[in-house]
Amino acid sequence: MAKVFGFVSIFIATALAAHLTLSYLYYVNASPAKRLQLLWNRDTKMLADQNKLPKEWNDIREIVYITPTRLAKVWAKSVKAPIALNSLGKYKIEIMITDWQNKVATSAMIQYDLLDLKSGNVLWEFGRTFSLGCTSSKN
Repeated sequence: MAKVFGFVSIFIATALAAHLTLSYLYYVNASPAKRLQLLWNRDTKMLADQNKLPKEWNDIREIVYITPTRLAKVWAKSVKAPIALNSLGKYKIEIMITDWQNKVATSAMIQYDLLDLKSGNVLWEFGRTFSLGCTSSKN
């Protein structure tokens, strides 16, 4: 029984190490747009798990992307907001995606503005910044 337990433990540890290594290699070799999508998905899930998203989040009918920079326009072609749309929803969310670059890294800034479709009033604003960890501005 001890041998089986030892074998299972080694197998699980090896599988976990392989998974972590492959995840890391996928991330470091991913384009900035893919890195952004991975980080954005993870961040949105964390915010939902911590109940930090507004109650209207599940009632969003429309997403409008605002991309003021050339690089943001490139990213917007391959990223998708991790938001499930509700065809009967009462709200629209405007998402501004922009980049910020320095000598160390390229970052993506996401600004959310949740609007009531009927009144046009902004109900919630929120911003997030994701370091993409690359110095190249290639997409």
